[in-house]
Amino acid sequence: MTEIRPTDDDWMGFPDLAKITGKSIETLYNEHSRGDDFPDSYRFKGRIRFRRSHVDAWIEKQRKRAAAAQLAEAAG
Repeated sequence: MTEIRPTDDDWMGFPDLAKITGKSIETLYNEHSRGDDFPDSYRFKGRIRFRRSHVDAWIEKQRKRAAAAQLAEAAG
């Protein structure tokens, strides 16, 4: 994680990420701590934050992965 300072509302915390993903904050913390596939994170003032653009890209990647898995299942 890189030490940076927030400058605008382009930053998100775990509560925001939970609203978007539908997962609990605790689940997200655990996945992040384990090193699961996650958007890049940054730490400032003792809190972990995510750039909205990184979260959007991560969500799109998850959607593509799920769609590919469904196609593979349907074909095989």
